[in-house]
Amino acid sequence: TMVLNNTTTGSRLTIPLAEALFSKNYLTPSQLAKYCFAIAEKYQPQFNAFSDIFPLEEILAAAAESDDRRRNNQPLSCLDGIPLSIKCNISVKGKNLSASSNMLNDVVGYDSSVAERLKESGAILIGLTNMDEFGMGSLGNNCNTGNTINPLPYIIASRSQHNYGDIFFGS
Repeated sequence: TMVLNNTTTGSRLTIPLAEALFSKNYLTPSQLAKYCFAIAEKYQPQFNAFSDIFPLEEILAAAAESDDRRRNNQPLSCLDGIPLSIKCNISVKGKNLSASSNMLNDVVGYDSSVAERLKESGAILIGLTNMDEFGMGSLGNNCNTGNTINPLPYIIASRSQHNYGDIFFGS
């Protein structure tokens, strides 16, 4: 059974909680990765949070490796099997290093130290998140990729209505 949030208390799935669910076999990295991918895809049109959501096959391949390590009680770290996103100004091998600018659309990245360490820890990168062009701003406004909408008002409204739906997973 997959338990992602508690509708009675409204508690969210944290990294320590996910790790505990992994260790008790209530949840697998593959299940969590599929769920996070589905949420990213579902809310991308509404929030424009991602500049690139990675292909599901790629995500599931990394998740399967984590499933194996967890099944054998050999996780690489507390992040092993945890889906994460990374800002699009941090280089990830084989992915567009755009920094949300059209000037860099054709630049393909290498693994930065951050991306390398996350991968070595077993984290599952699901995509690159949007930002102001070159990180020059703080409002999520970008004429190249479109504005990013803050999901916080939607989350607050959801909590006030006691509807603890699937919008708890943010960047």
